[in-house]
Amino acid sequence: MVNLLPQQLKNARKVRSIAYSVILVYVVIIIGLGLGAAAMATFNLTGQLTINDKTNRINALRSEAERKRELAAKAAFVEDRLQAEAQLKSPFDWDAILEAMASNTPVDVRLTVVNLNDSQGQAKLVLAGETSNRRSVILLRDKLESDNNFVSAVITNISDNSSEGGKKFNFNLEANVKPTS
Repeated sequence: MVNLLPQQLKNARKVRSIAYSVILVYVVIIIGLGLGAAAMATFNLTGQLTINDKTNRINALRSEAERKRELAAKAAFVEDRLQAEAQLKSPFDWDAILEAMASNTPVDVRLTVVNLNDSQGQAKLVLAGETSNRRSVILLRDKLESDNNFVSAVITNISDNSSEGGKKFNFNLEANVKPTS
């Protein structure tokens, strides 16, 4: 076969073909580098968003844990206060008991000792005093026995302590206290 195309044109065509091929390779490389850079940027952004999301979750969990610790501390404090209140709570209405004792004491009786003992759910009122007659001591005992706050009243001792100023009687009285219902 005979090639009638001049050699210059043939070489020019070859050069153009090589130039087109080089340009095509460069374009493909640039597009590949651009896509690679875009993929790396997307990966980096996704990684950063994931890190930020996990950091926010960790902070939320820490604050939740702190709130739970505070609630647990408050609950323990309330439970401690309830236990202390339960230990201090008495089955007896001491205000009513003292009011009943004061209102039932005759005028001529002077109390020198008032002792209230509360142990293991049982309470006892122990009184000591002096008066000018024995009837006042018996009247005090009878009033305490008839009062709703006391179960029984017993005179444990009456002694005559007369002096130049007049007759005096010293007495000791015990009464069991009735728990409030």
